[in-house]
Amino acid sequence: MNKFLYCSAACVISLAGLGAAAAANLPVKAPPLPVAAVYNWTGFYVGGNVGGSWSNSDVASYSIAGFPIPLTSANSHQTFNGALGGGQIGYNWQRDKFVFGVEADAAWRNTSASTQLAFPNGLDFTTFTTRQDAIATFRPRAGVAVNNWLFYVTGGAAVEEIEHSFVENRPSVASANRTISSDDTRWGWTVGAGVEAGFGRWSAGLEYLYVDFGRTTTLSAPAQVLGGVPFGTSVVSFNDSAQQILRVKLNYRFNGPVVAKY
Repeated sequence: MNKFLYCSAACVISLAGLGAAAAANLPVKAPPLPVAAVYNWTGFYVGGNVGGSWSNSDVASYSIAGFPIPLTSANSHQTFNGALGGGQIGYNWQRDKFVFGVEADAAWRNTSASTQLAFPNGLDFTTFTTRQDAIATFRPRAGVAVNNWLFYVTGGAAVEEIEHSFVENRPSVASANRTISSDDTRWGWTVGAGVEAGFGRWSAGLEYLYVDFGRTTTLSAPAQVLGGVPFGTSVVSFNDSAQQILRVKLNYRFNGPVVAKY
């Protein structure tokens, strides 16, 4: 009987040892991989922008009664450096790391420049003025997302309000004067690039645009008598250079900004 008990105990101890060894050799199940948070650029957004624009305008020619009036850079060259601010609305589609979208924006500014041509008699003069008002663009965008960073290029249509005018003053003859002006809505094109950084439902970015609206505006005034003072036919041509815009943008996004990726 004692031999049986000793044998049974030895067998139990041996089996327990084998079980522990086998358990030690079993593979351990790996813990689940952590969920990576990936920024999602898809969805609608609205926001505001503020920045600056710069360009030039030149009085290319000026004639009175068919006779050209000599011009210099001092009385013909106009430079615009001004602030602008406005808002934008758009939509993005993200596929893998590529982002495609459309955006419309409008900005307001009140930038103007004037130059003055003095006549040899020392009394009469003509003032040339260009004023830039509202500007808007309508553009597709294409870019590459690096998680919450978006690098993109853009291009499309642009429209602006611009006013050209000239005022002929003749103090030498009863202080007579006349004003000729045009207030135009001009369409053009734009290209540019930008970068955005997303944080939650917000994103902030920096954008550069090159905008071209065509370059020539011609104003003319017929021969007429004002207050008993005769004015000859006058023709003035303005050449406007392309505009450059650099601005900071802040957007609120209506999509869920983060998706799970295993």
